Amino acid sequence: MMAQQSVYGLDYIMRHFLPPIWPRTISTHTTEGSQVIVHSREEALARFNQAKGLDCRINAYRYREDWSIDLLPQAPDFLFTDLDLCQFSSIEALNRALNKVLRNIKTVFHDDNIQPTVQWSGNGYHIYLPIEALVLEQESVFYDLVGNQAGRKFLQFAEQFLSNKKADSCHTKGLSFKNCILRIPGSINSKNGATVRIIQEWNGVRPAINWLLRDYRRYLIQQVFVESRQGKTEQNKNWINYLRNDR
Repeated sequence: MMAQQSVYGLDYIMRHFLPPIWPRTISTHTTEGSQVIVHSREEALARFNQAKGLDCRINAYRYREDWSIDLLPQAPDFLFTDLDLCQFSSIEALNRALNKVLRNIKTVFHDDNIQPTVQWSGNGYHIYLPIEALVLEQESVFYDLVGNQAGRKFLQFAEQFLSNKKADSCHTKGLSFKNCILRIPGSINSKNGATVRIIQEWNGVRPAINWLLRDYRRYLIQQVFVESRQGKTEQNKNWINYLRNDR
């Protein structure tokens, strides 16, 4: 990746982020996929150029020291949906799925003007959608169900919900504030040598998280009942009692 492409690609992705942007983690082929902390645009660009554009990524969420204990909540204001080509029978089927996801996003958020970023990753499509969000752990209807995991579980729920369960399930399972890594446009996917390219640019519209919250709560309630039936923990029984009283 030429230095000029590094600048354009990083600057484009940074448009999706709310301030303060730094510090943030990035990874490259040189770091062997491990995330390293950078404190500025210039430091990130230096890392990308050092890797000669191979596997350049940046986290959608700003680095926080409390990630080590994964307790302090934050707003899930960036949604990532991964449509992997290997999950579909053909590129035509993948393209149809992409179009359905984009239509579904407009339907769910009741806004035909929503236009998220769509990137070709070399192995499929990545859809990036910034939203107006709130800290879900501060809302008792979510905290009482999953505690400090409300934000992380929302990221996972949203990927499958917006894609009608067509998103890569392996990607969903690993998705979190610590692991929401975006490929830089113009960088190279080392797995196949493909250039990451923008298919559709984000138009700046940030839909409100509120349109997803009712379905998210229903999803959490269903998960609680499923886990309770499997007899996983005594805590699940307490959650069921809470739900019965919350009518």
